[in-house]
This record gives sequence, structure tokens and C-alpha cells, in this order.
Amino acid sequence: LKAPVTRRTMRYVRLFTKTESGRQSFLARYRRAGAYREIVERALRDAGLPEDLAWVAAIESGFDPRAVSPKGAAGLWQFMPETGQSYGLYQSPYLDDRMNLVSSTRAAVTHLRDLYERFGRWDLALASYNMGYDGVLRAMEKYLASPAAQSRRAGAPSELSELSDAKVIPEETANYVPQIYAFAIVAANRS
Repeated sequence: LKAPVTRRTMRYVRLFTKTESGRQSFLARYRRAGAYREIVERALRDAGLPEDLAWVAAIESGFDPRAVSPKGAAGLWQFMPETGQSYGLYQSPYLDDRMNLVSSTRAAVTHLRDLYERFGRWDLALASYNMGYDGVLRAMEKYLASPAAQSRRAGAPSELSELSDAKVIPEETANYVPQIYAFAIVAANRS
């Protein structure tokens, strides 16, 4: 996963490696990933996507397939009901495919590929996974209308950090993408 290494990313690398609570959080998620990682990485590999995208699930749900957010997102990949339905995940009072490892992973891989094809960059695709495709488009429009964008250059932002610096995306999203990158960096360099 080619990612720009920003100060935010390095802040999360330090959190995951230098603080006790960060190390414990990283290790718990990393260990829990062991039960699912082979299936997730194979699905990513088969789709031609970077295997580091498996760490989206570490940040989304802590690799807990039964996780449910207060906003209604569910499963390993934390699909909202509407997004899950649009990617073929059946939901009823008795069955929720968002919590099915194979079905939700297949849907997440397709969703991530769709977002990447729309934005052409992983940082914007991952931001869109967090705040929605329309949310990122609205943020880009706000950015283009801002004095900061007009003084720099015309055109769409080239990186998520530009949207973050312009404060046109929520702080949660500004931190979400660097957490995924940091998790991937630490996972690849555990020693």
C-alpha cells in the first residue's frame, strides 16, 4: 500500500510502538487478525489489491466480526446497513451478512476497489470508506472553493492531507487513514 508518510501517520506509529496502551491495542488487534487474515489477504490478492488493506479491518472493528458501532455499522468491515445492501449483504432480524466473514470480505474488497477506481488514490479511497463517497466529494468541493486552494493552484486536491489541512473533512477521517497506514507499517516491522 503506497502511502505518504505524514506526521499524523508517524504519530500513530509512535502510539502503536512507544506507549503501553497503544502496544496493547496493536497486539490485541494483530493477534485477533490471525484467525481471519489468510482469508482476507487471499481475497485482496485475488482482486489485485494491496494486502495491507487487511488492516482496514483492524482499525474498523479491531478484527471483531461481531462488532457493532453506535451508528449501526456492523461486522469485521463495519458496513452501514445501506452500504451493505448495495454490496449484496443480506440483513434481516435473523441474519446479517455484514457479520459473515466471507460475504463481508468479498463485499469490502469490491467496495475498496470501487472507491480506488473512483479516486485513483488509496488515501482518498480510504477516507471515502470512512466518511462516504459523497462526503469526500463534498469535502473536495469545499476545498476547491477555499482561499487556500485558490492561492496554491487550481484543481482537485492531490492528497488527503490537503483536505485535512484545509479542515474540510472530519477529524475522525483525518486520523482514520493515518491509523491504517501506521498499523500496516508496524505490522510489517514488528521487531
